[in-house]
Amino acid sequence: MDNFRYVGDSSDLYIPKVDVLKSTKRTILMEYVEGVKINDIEGLNAKFGSAKICTDMLIKIFAKMIFLHGHVHCDAHPGNILVRPNPDRPGRPQIVLLDHGMYGSTSHAFRK
Repeated sequence: MDNFRYVGDSSDLYIPKVDVLKSTKRTILMEYVEGVKINDIEGLNAKFGSAKICTDMLIKIFAKMIFLHGHVHCDAHPGNILVRPNPDRPGRPQIVLLDHGMYGSTSHAFRK
């Protein structure tokens, strides 16, 4: 999350808090967050007026992760990507990224 603090609008992304004391090598226990799955087009349209706003936001977040910081979330399926109302900016969606158990890295040459 720190990588997003200085690039664009960091409030577009929320990483739920991890309970380190209850997590193990094989499981991550994260804060419960309600939201609409990123592939629920009808739900996103109903809640936020446009699924496209949400998917555009997700693309920008992943582009920053991969091309600016060199991190690749290796389990980015719809069950791990939710959209909820942004608590800091009413009416605007916020991407909630779950399950940070596996990340890959990209080289500087790849990012360039």
